[in-house]
Amino acid sequence: MTQQKSLTQNQVRLQGPRNFQNQKSHYHQQIINKTKSPYPTKFDKRNSANNSYKISAPAHTTQPSKFQHRQLQPSSYTRLVINFSDSDDDDDDEDEDENEKKEEEQEEEQGSNESDTDSKNNCSSAVTVSTPPVSGDDVQLNSNDDDQETVNLNSTCSPSGSSQESKEEIQEQEQQQEQDQEQEQEQEQEIQEYDNKKYSRDSEQPEPWPLSILSQSPSSPHLYPCSEFSITSNISSITPALHFPEDLLMSNNYFKKKWIGSYRRLKNVIVVLEWIPDKDNLKQKEREYTLSSAQEEQLKTAFQMFDLDGKGSMTFDETLQMLKAVDIDFDEKRDAKRLREIFTSMDKDGNGKLEFGEVKKALVTHSYYNIESGRYFACLSLLEAEHLRAVLHMKPNLFSKASIALHIGSLRLDATDNFIGSNIYQRRMAMGCLKFIDSQSDFSMKRVSMLLRALQIDSEENRRAFYLDVRSCRRRRQLPWELSTLAMLFYTPDEYHLLSNRAIISRVITNFKQRGITPYDAFKIFDHDHDGSLKTSELYGGLEWLKIDISASQLMNLAKSLDSDGDGFINQQEFLKVFDDGEAFSLLYQNNSKSDLPMQLINNPETVAPKAVPGTDLNENRPITISEEALKNIAVRVVHQGSFFEIWTSRGTNTPQKASIWKPKLEVGATKMNTRRICVGHYVISGFSTPSKKSSYYRVQLEDMSLFGVQESKDSESVIAKYFPHPIRFRQVWNQPRGQKQLFVWAPVPPSDKFVYLGMVATNADEPPPLNCVHCVPVDWVAPTKVKPTLIWDGTGVGGRPGSLWEINSMRLFAASQGNEPPTQIFYDIEPSFFVLADRFKVKVTQTK
Repeated sequence: MTQQKSLTQNQVRLQGPRNFQNQKSHYHQQIINKTKSPYPTKFDKRNSANNSYKISAPAHTTQPSKFQHRQLQPSSYTRLVINFSDSDDDDDDEDEDENEKKEEEQEEEQGSNESDTDSKNNCSSAVTVSTPPVSGDDVQLNSNDDDQETVNLNSTCSPSGSSQESKEEIQEQEQQQEQDQEQEQEQEQEIQEYDNKKYSRDSEQPEPWPLSILSQSPSSPHLYPCSEFSITSNISSITPALHFPEDLLMSNNYFKKKWIGSYRRLKNVIVVLEWIPDKDNLKQKEREYTLSSAQEEQLKTAFQMFDLDGKGSMTFDETLQMLKAVDIDFDEKRDAKRLREIFTSMDKDGNGKLEFGEVKKALVTHSYYNIESGRYFACLSLLEAEHLRAVLHMKPNLFSKASIALHIGSLRLDATDNFIGSNIYQRRMAMGCLKFIDSQSDFSMKRVSMLLRALQIDSEENRRAFYLDVRSCRRRRQLPWELSTLAMLFYTPDEYHLLSNRAIISRVITNFKQRGITPYDAFKIFDHDHDGSLKTSELYGGLEWLKIDISASQLMNLAKSLDSDGDGFINQQEFLKVFDDGEAFSLLYQNNSKSDLPMQLINNPETVAPKAVPGTDLNENRPITISEEALKNIAVRVVHQGSFFEIWTSRGTNTPQKASIWKPKLEVGATKMNTRRICVGHYVISGFSTPSKKSSYYRVQLEDMSLFGVQESKDSESVIAKYFPHPIRFRQVWNQPRGQKQLFVWAPVPPSDKFVYLGMVATNADEPPPLNCVHCVPVDWVAPTKVKPTLIWDGTGVGGRPGSLWEINSMRLFAASQGNEPPTQIFYDIEPSFFVLADRFKVKVTQTK
């Protein structure tokens, strides 16, 4: 059969407007339009009586070219033409088909004439996309607009008459093309950071499967449990599979089970199938789980923290605090009936309060989550998703028993009319697990805790190994997991340790309210030495003052969860982020000044004395002492910096100047273990290219001259802590929210007037950077720089608050200025650029005990 020009037997046409403005993102729109306009597909009809079909793709199927989003118009329409032909159709249908064929040919001729007229009137290029010939039983899905989306629509016809493009439009197109080229170059640079492995490409042909399996409980090899998914991380070992929930499945076309044992480049997890084989089989599922002795101890601690009156039972209000800690989303007024039903179901003896045994049973079975059995989530390949969505529109009656939905992230792409959605928690947990398999890292803390509940059977080491090994098989930048929220998943054993920690936090907040103080005031109370950060001993003393009794291990877990930047201290921002509920403390903030402590605490400072942590020999409050020998051996150098991480570029700001900001890489090789590199600020350069190793940018470095390069200095840490402290906070100098990346510039605030900062730092978020990202230096070690500020970039024409970026000293560190005038503050250089501590300064030397 030749290429079809008209609808034939059993033809179906689906037409509808498409509104691209309602879609969530450009990335999602790409996937949506790929599924709206599938490639030529083939449905092998095996048995029309039981509606059994197999899905496959012809060998000539090719993917469309790069999706061009910026040429789409919201008013464009999709025309989906589906051909479905049967060999045993009645002859009576032929006359009707012939009439429809003639009508279709007339419509096409009319549409062609209208298209030619529009092309002449609007001077826009007419684009046609041809498809390969398909056989009579093929299903051909054509979407004129979608086909046009896959080709370049920038071509224009030569101007005639009064129809000419203005210079502004030409400039705008040139700028857009320039941005596209820059983005492609950036992507090419990022590719170099992926793990480079030799991947196998055999057996990649998609395997067809009958749609009838969606009306059955999962037992087919085409959809297997995610708990059986694993990859080969190296030649001799296979990454252990994790115990994902049993309702999570993976298509064999996404990753074939027989591939385990060979290197494979993994596809992205994009489209997820949620389906119910039979709605009559849906029922609430209660988990069966046996607590270890350690888990039961953590659960008892959590129960004691929620039991505010200490009577050995939890009231309804106290239970609400526990439900918040286990990530139940609710509004007390709106969901009052549902909350009362949950409490009643947990109160087995009906006495109006919950004893420990009742709370334990509820927390072990997860009865309050209302997770359903008989509902499944499966990761599909894009080809499967395209075909399955086509079937949804062609033959919706195939799903009279089963109900299905297709999801892209939180967006429901399509669903059958009889689909019943799952509760929020079950869907979020399933999507979170698949997101974890997809090696993503942008999880909220609540989503990480859901993921922890799903994977708590596996050890922290196995979770981390699975994530890193799977990620190494993707085209992803291998960013440090320690800097992501997923770090909690890799150091928290299970949900009961997490619940214990959250219960302590809830109790601390409650005690703040009972004492009439805000978290801001509490931080100042706990900070015994007034250095702007809390040590574990100060936190322990503060909790004792609040009459909260916890073990040393629970204290360390709490301190670890508060210390988000991992520098070993809890700064004010980290403390307030966890304990400050703005709505609950709003009245206290109105009554108490943030600059003053409550009077009773000012008169009684002994109540906030630090408390030594049992089991440790660390005396955190003693002065840092450095031996005289160490001062003779440690040298300070200002040296050349040769490697960098990109922070920001001016791409997308449409400014004539090009600029980028970089931070130094501080890792040292195995032959330079006797040195320590110190970041004292970031750098701004003209252009987007990575600064070359020959560029003259400088950093501070410590070197222990008494050691060989392969030996690590034991005194460097003490020298850095004493003479290169971190700032106590940051002050935002200027921000630029436009462009491909947002820019926020911060000036460090030294811990005292004995120290200064040398350069500013930059971030991409309106949150202060971690305190340990930069160091200050002694004021006695510096002199005002003789270098005049050099303008590198200004935001002229960008809009918003004007600002500019400058080089400000001989180290070529940078600073920002509001407006286009150079910054007025004094900047410094270290002088001299090399010295030994004992020779350069008269430092009081104390022998180390």
